Amino acid sequence: MSPQTVLSRNPETIATEIDGEVVLMSLTTGRTFGLDKRGSAIWALIEQPRTVAAVVAELIKAYNVTAEQCQADVMTFVGKLVEAQLASVKDPVAST
Repeated sequence: MSPQTVLSRNPETIATEIDGEVVLMSLTTGRTFGLDKRGSAIWALIEQPRTVAAVVAELIKAYNVTAEQCQADVMTFVGKLVEAQLASVKDPVAST
């Protein structure tokens, strides 16, 4: 995954907000997942497909975090979403 990787939600995921946090349910696996405040912010940001760099830029505005730490955290979190089939990633095609 790189800063130019495009993040998007899996359309087979249902999301609802409960007490300011997002709860996800995968229609594919039947599992549910609770997101904390930062996870909920990332989920909101990928409502439309968006690059890792764009997500990081928005989170830096909202949280007191370095770009490097934010990028690492986003990539780790998104990796977990992808593993749980809640989101997908699309790496940019290398130009020749």
